[in-house]
Amino acid sequence: MSTLSFELIFTGPVRVGTGVAGNGMDEIVDQEHPLSETALKGVLRDAARVLLPGTSHGDDAEDHPFVNQVFGEPGVIPCPWNFSVTTPDPAVKNRAGIKIGEKGVVEDGALQIKEEIWFKSASRVKLEIYQRGNLTQLRASEKWTSENIKNAHLALLHLAARLTDKVGQRKTRGMGWVSFAMPKDNRRDVAADIKTLAEVKELFAQEEGAK
Repeated sequence: MSTLSFELIFTGPVRVGTGVAGNGMDEIVDQEHPLSETALKGVLRDAARVLLPGTSHGDDAEDHPFVNQVFGEPGVIPCPWNFSVTTPDPAVKNRAGIKIGEKGVVEDGALQIKEEIWFKSASRVKLEIYQRGNLTQLRASEKWTSENIKNAHLALLHLAARLTDKVGQRKTRGMGWVSFAMPKDNRRDVAADIKTLAEVKELFAQEEGAK
């Protein structure tokens, strides 16, 4: 299986900001592409960092080498996976935001009105992840055949999606809550994928220790 398919189930509104004002709003959404592939890839990568923490912190923070191999490293490793999002026609609504000052009153000039997206419960928001490029070979063990490497990539992508519960801008309470569900005929074994990632982590630890 070289493709992962998910259905995104939202429990409320979501907003992926465009940074563009219009229609009398301080910020509008992209109604043609309300959930960008880049945004979804970004939240999955954040979840992957929890599963495989980086090797340093602060300004010199670096992702775990395998996270870079799966999601790409700008100027070094291209992402070998394509993220494709299918969204039904969303309902676009407006939401006003205010800022309360230290005295408990609304601050002057702190009103913002932004668009947000609502997906009906019957809507089917789908994410498909499929291979588009070559996968980086892993060293140190004959076990890591091309199929095993692909399975390790899929394991990280799958578990990262399982771990993700928020999409889009998060400053407004209750926005962007989501779960990623897999179809019954195409589900992966969570326990097996956790074991695979543990083996990947151990492999890279061994390589780091051998340097």
